[in-house]
Amino acid sequence: MAAIVTELRTGTTFAGRYEVIEELGRGGMGRVYKVYDQKTREKIALKLLRPEIAADEQAIERFGNELRFARKISHRNVCRMYDLGEEAGTHFITMEYVPGEDLKSILRMMGPMGAGKVVNIARQIAEGLAEAHQLGIVHRDLKPQNIMIDREGNVRIMDFGIARSARVKGLTGAGMVVGTPEYMSPEQFEGKEVDARSDIYSLGVILYEMTTGRLPFQGETLVSIALKQKTGDWPAPKDLAPQLPDDLNRLILRCLELDREKRYQTTGELLADLAKIEKSVPSTDKVLPSVPTTSRQLTVSFNLRRLIVPAAAALIVIAAAVAFFLLRKPGGPALNPRLALVSIFVNQTGDKNLDPLGRVAAYEIAHGLSQSGIMEVVPTVSVLETSRVIEARSGVPEGPDELQALARSTGAGTIVSGAYYLIDNELQFHATITNALSRKPIRILQPLKGSLDNKMGLVTELQGRIMGALAQNFEGGGMSEAAQKLRRPPVYEAYQEYLQGLELFGADYAQAVRHFTRAVELDPKFVQAKLYIAISYGNQGRYAEADSMLRSILEARDDLSPFEKLIFDWYDASFRGQHEKALRAIREAEKLAPNYYTTKYAVGLEALYVNRPRETIKTYAWMDSQDPRVHFTRPATAWWFEVLAAAYHLLGEYQKETEVAKQGKKYFPKDLRFARIEARALAARGRIEEVGKVIEGSLEVDTTRGTPGGVMMEAARELYAHGYREASREFAARAIGWAESRPEAERTTETHQVFYAEALYFAGRLDEAGRIFESLAAEHPENINFLGYLGTLAARRGDREVAMRIFEKLGKLERPFLLGDNLWWQARIASLLGDKERAVALLGEAFNQGFTYGVDLHREIDLESLWDYPPFKELLRPKG
Repeated sequence: MAAIVTELRTGTTFAGRYEVIEELGRGGMGRVYKVYDQKTREKIALKLLRPEIAADEQAIERFGNELRFARKISHRNVCRMYDLGEEAGTHFITMEYVPGEDLKSILRMMGPMGAGKVVNIARQIAEGLAEAHQLGIVHRDLKPQNIMIDREGNVRIMDFGIARSARVKGLTGAGMVVGTPEYMSPEQFEGKEVDARSDIYSLGVILYEMTTGRLPFQGETLVSIALKQKTGDWPAPKDLAPQLPDDLNRLILRCLELDREKRYQTTGELLADLAKIEKSVPSTDKVLPSVPTTSRQLTVSFNLRRLIVPAAAALIVIAAAVAFFLLRKPGGPALNPRLALVSIFVNQTGDKNLDPLGRVAAYEIAHGLSQSGIMEVVPTVSVLETSRVIEARSGVPEGPDELQALARSTGAGTIVSGAYYLIDNELQFHATITNALSRKPIRILQPLKGSLDNKMGLVTELQGRIMGALAQNFEGGGMSEAAQKLRRPPVYEAYQEYLQGLELFGADYAQAVRHFTRAVELDPKFVQAKLYIAISYGNQGRYAEADSMLRSILEARDDLSPFEKLIFDWYDASFRGQHEKALRAIREAEKLAPNYYTTKYAVGLEALYVNRPRETIKTYAWMDSQDPRVHFTRPATAWWFEVLAAAYHLLGEYQKETEVAKQGKKYFPKDLRFARIEARALAARGRIEEVGKVIEGSLEVDTTRGTPGGVMMEAARELYAHGYREASREFAARAIGWAESRPEAERTTETHQVFYAEALYFAGRLDEAGRIFESLAAEHPENINFLGYLGTLAARRGDREVAMRIFEKLGKLERPFLLGDNLWWQARIASLLGDKERAVALLGEAFNQGFTYGVDLHREIDLESLWDYPPFKELLRPKG
């Protein structure tokens, strides 16, 4: 059986009729070549499908079905699809060859376009789509990379081969997500059936990018992009491009409506509005940019395995490179940090037979970056070979100055370079990632070492770590700054799993841990992922598992960087209730990475824990200089507002607390924690009517966290503490009524039972609360809170004997990770029994053992006897 072909060589003939001229590019489905069809005597494009796709019989059947529909489209603005063929087990697709440049490359070179050019291109795209939509065909993957513009300015839509007929449900596969995340419609993310309106949404994203030079939202993972899209919170195009006509701004926003019923319903409607706008645009502004007739090899990776290029092909490459440089503006374009130049790695082994390894390493890195979408990649090898910056004998750059000059001429803002050595028969790769503008290293990787027999294994690891380093560098929240402080970057695939874990962290710990665990499996030295596993377990109260993971990190402590050690020391101390020690460690970590979101958050949190709310506020003031859309995209980042609001509350600055709550609601509108905080702040100021409005609003929210009942009880507790007893009773009664009105399935959950019992307890309905807590304590004898409530219930009923028996039982508890909880309950019982001095002493010891300061201390009704007691007031007085 013949081997499946995975690549074609220039000058060869494939399938007995297709003479290979050059490779045009590669994507998720396979490599694309310009070929000469000897049968039809014309140049066409041939896409060689990847073996794993070709091996999927259902996928091949889908391609065949979809191509049959795509062939129906005959329009000047659509690239014609020809056929799905097979040669000795190798599957391929043939299509019309369209010379020119793709829109993505043009945007990268030119930046944002004027309104006239945008409308001209949009009209041609819409006309092509209209033809397809009339035939019931949806593109499903419309993006700038799939839009070609020839030298005359004519637009062609590519790759209708992955579209499916909108009239044939399930053709692509049930629930299958097809598309490029940044350009996908909301219905595509949800795996729903799509129609023409999905393409209209994608076109809206393209128009947004054409007019502003950026995407409306970006993310590292499919989940993060979907979450950012779902908020619908991005600036209007006109906010970023003030010169944009109002009617074009409105057109783009209508295309981008999340609800497809509010978008243009047909491309015909869209074309009608485009025609109106086009009439008002000066004709000179409609001329499209001239596209240089350069070889497509300048926009794709070069095949490093071909060390000898046929003379004709070499001439094409040289001519293309000359055109590439001559067509640049004098001095070169502005450097783009997301455009990478990957240099050929220098052979320092002394063995000329290993020369090709440097080219292979460069190719694999460039290919990986390009495929991942982390960055755009200059076609390094092609450009290097046809410029004068390489040393002819060795084929590598003459020096860093020459490489910098090439970066400037190509617009690459990031340079990846390195060398490899042979020491004691051990192969070592050294790599550096450099900022081309500042000439300063972004990251110097730890040497990768391995056997000479495992050359490709080392190259693969090198590729993964460089991709991981660059992914970290372009992650928001100061991650790039913190990444430079890590011992080694994670492997890219592990980092992607880690990012997916972060998207779920704070919302679904079980799923988050699965992703973090997978990241560690892919990269056993990925310390950050291990730490987040520990934190996830700790936040769930699974202390033994958290402790086990922390100990596994501790075993490799000597291999951690100073920054990683400080981050570990912070959480390890915090986990064990040593919050003063934790605060000292995280303050030192903050000095090393002063713009890293996580260290800022942790400093503020630990400061609050040890009753230093002013330090929390001062630390969090850093956010005023940051773009909140970069930071407040993941569920866990909502904690920032929660901590800051608590700090203001402890200082009695309730108006500022209200403002923080409203900020939190803006970024997390379905999280009722912020309605709860707002109600608390208003209640502290006696704004009872406004509290009622907040509660009414909470009843209308399709909540993802918190409940309206929780908002009611928060108001009741705060009103009671500030002397508004009647209003407090009313809101508590309302919370009880809300709890009793819930569906039976909800009422029987333990979470609901605890809420209901606590509301009854607060309202003084002790017998009803007692029955629930007795049942819960019997079911969970290890739970300190249920035992504690039995003690305070006894004290409130005047049963001193039972109260003291439980008090003593709490005091004798000896087990790991109590963190002062038992002392907290002892203090509450002592307060109810009138022993103020003992209660305050127990609270002080609870803080020493890890119990944390917070807003509940000043309003806990079991401590009401202490509210005017000077030692208690001194204990609660903020220390900083």
